[in-house]
Amino acid sequence: MAHAISIDPPSPENPVPDEFDVLCEDCSYSLIGLSCDRCPECGHPFDHTALPLARIPWLYRRRIGTRRAYSQTWRMILRAPKQFAAELCRPVRISQEDAKLFRRRTIRRTLIAASLVAAYGIAWILWQEARGGALPSPLVEPKPYAFMLCGYLGGVFALWTFLTLATDLPTFIWQGLDRSPRDLAPLHHYASAPLAISPYAMLLVCIVALYAGDADHGPRFYAVVFTAVVCMSTLIISMWRTPQLLMLAGTGCSPQRARSLGLYLPIHWLIMMTLSGLIFCLFIIPPMWYFSD
Repeated sequence: MAHAISIDPPSPENPVPDEFDVLCEDCSYSLIGLSCDRCPECGHPFDHTALPLARIPWLYRRRIGTRRAYSQTWRMILRAPKQFAAELCRPVRISQEDAKLFRRRTIRRTLIAASLVAAYGIAWILWQEARGGALPSPLVEPKPYAFMLCGYLGGVFALWTFLTLATDLPTFIWQGLDRSPRDLAPLHHYASAPLAISPYAMLLVCIVALYAGDADHGPRFYAVVFTAVVCMSTLIISMWRTPQLLMLAGTGCSPQRARSLGLYLPIHWLIMMTLSGLIFCLFIIPPMWYFSD
């Protein structure tokens, strides 16, 4: 998303406006007014003719650390999405590949958290069955274990497919706007930021479930359901609202155009969910046929 600068850069003797304050990508040393090709502070090479790097923590992850940069970036998007989009659309450098890496990391975190929660759930079920003596030996009756394994693997792969496709919006949503769809693509990659809260939401549900113990119904059971519904609703609403806010602030489009994106997102998610469900069935149906008597 590199836009041409129509005015001359300021003199290093004068106060430097934010949009021209070029920082070293490695140590954040101010490079304004320098014509050399290396940072005098750390020696990191740079192009003094290039636009400044956007002030997004994720782009400075080599200096501040990947975990810290990632955490600061998704918090920045959730707390101030309009300011974040405005930062991307200043005359700055920003890489679409960096945005894709942010989205991939977000998906990976969510997938790992969901996999651990599912594994914990399966282990809890097996433990309960073993306590009751109702769990057959895998050597005598492998069917339930095969179903669990295929369902677990199928669920993980289907969830990965859904998250990958659902957060990768097609570029046609940017058609007709002033800027190129390719330049605007980083916005929708960063719009996956709300997924970053999913591991914490899953942890909260697990804590409430542990407190509920073995209760099948009653106040504890409904506390688990209520917590899960609130967490899921918050996540869905945030995933639905954030792309619209980024689109409004980053493109200057009309509210009607942003609302059209809001109308399209549930349809997009439903299509991706259907595809993921078919993938899950491909993992389940073969063992059902194989073990059917």
